[in-house]
Amino acid sequence: MNATKKSVYEFIKLYNLRLTINEISIKTGFHYNTIRNKLISSNVKLRHSSYYSKWKVKKSQIQQIIHLYQKEKRGIQFIALQFNTHWNNIRDILLKNNIKFWEKGILIQSNIKHYGQSKGFSGKKHSNKTKKKMSMSRLGNCNNVTGPKSMFISTIIGIVQGSYELAYLQKLLNDGLTLPFKCGKVKTKYGSYFPDFEYLDRFVEVKSPFTWDVCRGKQPNGKGIKSNIQNKKIKWTNKNIKPVEIIVLDNNEAKKLFLQAIKNKNLITEEIKYKRGKYYKTNSLDLHR
Repeated sequence: MNATKKSVYEFIKLYNLRLTINEISIKTGFHYNTIRNKLISSNVKLRHSSYYSKWKVKKSQIQQIIHLYQKEKRGIQFIALQFNTHWNNIRDILLKNNIKFWEKGILIQSNIKHYGQSKGFSGKKHSNKTKKKMSMSRLGNCNNVTGPKSMFISTIIGIVQGSYELAYLQKLLNDGLTLPFKCGKVKTKYGSYFPDFEYLDRFVEVKSPFTWDVCRGKQPNGKGIKSNIQNKKIKWTNKNIKPVEIIVLDNNEAKKLFLQAIKNKNLITEEIKYKRGKYYKTNSLDLHR
């Protein structure tokens, strides 16, 4: 079975979620060697097998893991991402400490508490023709967007959107600080809000000076409209869920950090090139020649 570009993207996504190649094979139906070769050709740094079996966990980390699972009712996969390890290691720790596993429904309810209730499907179903168009559009946006627009970049914590978000992660590494983890949507009275990153005690929103002005309604957005609706969502979340830390990176500082980040193979898991003020994925060149 041949792996399409969409399948390869799924391989990378699952691998970044700390699944093993064997687990990805079972989940997707592709052969082990096919997945491994596609990851290598996509410049994904493969983890050594010892990564899954020799995780040296500290006592303080065990306490945090138990607290996250038992008190905050966060899922095993969620906790594994935060500690940058395989979910099996988290499961083993819970078993060794005689922690009773939650039923799936309880964790779902907890997830709703953190991110809000999904409204569910209420519109018209897409035809196969429109689905194909949407898929091609996403593929083009993901691989070919340059300049001031955002591009999705695969990192060790998951996929981030835009150069400023990547620059922020590099800044944390430079300062020797813990990386955050990706989070889902937060349901607010003003609509859904998607923070850039999350820690246990706060969300993080990364902005440039310009996008911070757009957020507060001081500058028009891409449609030429001034609106502070996102700022209202941030303030509501800050008051009702947990604090939102606003990080405004200077343009020059962000550029330096971004150029450093795209060379950091311990941070990003794909090849990014920067040329004449624009950045792109090298595998996109073959798609758009």
